[in-house]
Amino acid sequence: MVETGVSNAVGGGPMKLQWRLLIGGLIALFLGAVGADLYARVAVPYYWAVARLIAAAHQWRIVSIDVTGDSNGYGDVLQLTGAISRSAAAAQPDAVLINAIQIGAVVETPVVFWCFLALWPLRSHKERLGLLGLGIPVYLCLEAVTTVCQLVGPLAFGSAVLSGHQDTSTIWERWLRILEDGGRIVVALAAAMLVVGLWRFIQGLRTAGPEPERPHRAYSLTA
Repeated sequence: MVETGVSNAVGGGPMKLQWRLLIGGLIALFLGAVGADLYARVAVPYYWAVARLIAAAHQWRIVSIDVTGDSNGYGDVLQLTGAISRSAAAAQPDAVLINAIQIGAVVETPVVFWCFLALWPLRSHKERLGLLGLGIPVYLCLEAVTTVCQLVGPLAFGSAVLSGHQDTSTIWERWLRILEDGGRIVVALAAAMLVVGLWRFIQGLRTAGPEPERPHRAYSLTA
């Protein structure tokens, strides 16, 4: 009888969670499809700042990053224009490269990451806000290693070509292949799971509390 009661009580929870996951996933897909263009435009300043930071360590210069229409008519794209030089002392760039990413690919990362955290089962709204707040710095790093790397990655290929390297395959190109072959979703899920792990670790430290003091033994000397 006890086992039946426990199974029924537990069985109701997962059923609600399944509906929540289904509804949340549909809402996330809808928001991603409708708000993809707006999200990309809002995120452009961050992409610009991180791209310039990366370019500063190479002979690259970020000319522009903006959202524009695809020349093939497949909707809007996030487009980077970058200049490449053989040496830092060059007055004029040796090549100008234009790279574009479909808006649908750009919005994959926020949809997967924030949907995962928003649907993760917690006990209160306060805990939810804490989890989402903890996810902000992780998400900024996630965007840097996904969207920004996809934008500036081809500049590394251009530098290898200008340098005359026979093997133009770089670590940038290998990372881009991983992202383009479905790796964006995997990386976004891994980042979200990292946030959950950090949250549990922090909660464990809070609930553990300070270690209670041990009573001191009293000693007395008698003649």
